[in-house]
Amino acid sequence: MKIDLAQVPAAIRLYQQTKDRIDELVSRAASDLQIEPMGNDDVSRDVAAEFNNRNLRSTGSISAAISAFRDRLQSIIEQLTAVQRQYRLSEDGNRTKFPGDVRA
Repeated sequence: MKIDLAQVPAAIRLYQQTKDRIDELVSRAASDLQIEPMGNDDVSRDVAAEFNNRNLRSTGSISAAISAFRDRLQSIIEQLTAVQRQYRLSEDGNRTKFPGDVRA
C-alpha cells in the first residue's frame, strides 16, 4: 500500500472510523448472532449450542473473522501513526540542523 505522507493523517482518520464501526460489530456480535433453541428439548438445545460455538467462539467463526479484521485495522493505524511520528521527528531534526532554511 502506498500513501503520500501528506495524506497520512486522513488515512489514519479513515482507518480509525472504520475500526470504530467494526468495534461496534464485535460488541454486538455475541448477542445479535447468537441463536436460541427452537424447542425445549435436548436436540434443540444441543444444536443451538453447537451453532453458537461454531459461529461465535471457534477460530473460523464470524466473530473471530470480525475481530481479526479489527485487529488488522488497529495494526495499520499503529503503523501509519509511527510513520507520521518518524516523519515529524525527521522534519524537526532537519529544522534544527538547518535553521536558516526558508522552507522551515
